[in-house]
Amino acid sequence: ALGDLSGATPLLRAARHGRRGMVDWLLAAEADVAVPDKQGITPLIAAAFNGDRRMIETLLDAGAQVNAADAAGKTALIYAAGRAYANVVAQLLAAGADVTATDAHDLTALAWAAGHANDAPELDGVATATLLLDAGADVAQPDDRGRDALMIAANRGHAQMVGLLLAQGADRRRTDLSGQTAADLAATPEIAALLH
Repeated sequence: ALGDLSGATPLLRAARHGRRGMVDWLLAAEADVAVPDKQGITPLIAAAFNGDRRMIETLLDAGAQVNAADAAGKTALIYAAGRAYANVVAQLLAAGADVTATDAHDLTALAWAAGHANDAPELDGVATATLLLDAGADVAQPDDRGRDALMIAANRGHAQMVGLLLAQGADRRRTDLSGQTAADLAATPEIAALLH
C-alpha cells in the first residue's frame, strides 16, 4: 500500500476524516486495515482519537488489532481515555482492549482519563475512569515520574476525578519520584483540601 509523505495509506486518511463510504470501498478492495503511518497511527487509533464509534466498529469487523500501539506506545484505548470518550472506551473494552497497556511514559488509560483534556466535560472523564476501573485498571499504577492517577487528576484540577479515585482506594499519602504527594501537586486549594 502506497502512503503519503507521512506514510498514511488511503485507508488511514479515509478513517481519519470519517469517510465511511470510502473506508467501506477500500476494505472491500482488501486494503490492509493494520498498516500504520510513520508515527505508528493505525486507522483504528485515528478513529478512536476522533471518537468515531461507527468507524471503529467497521475497522474492528475488518480485523483491526484493538491493542496496536503507535510509536509513543499509545493504543486506541489510551487515546479515547485521554479525550474522555466514555462510549468509545466501553466499545474498545468490549472488543478486548488491554486496560493494563501503558504508553512510552508508563501512563495507563486510567492515568490518561484522570488527566483528560480540559475541553472534555469532567463528568465524561469520571465516567471513562469508572469504566476502566470496572474493567480492572490498577488505581495505584505509577508512570515514569512515579505519579499515579490521583496525582495526575489533582495536578490537572479535576476535583470529581480526585473524589472517584479516593473512593476507589487511591493512596493520598503516596509520593512521586520527586517526593511530592497528590496534595502537593493539587491545582486548586479545593483539591488540596480533599486530599488532606
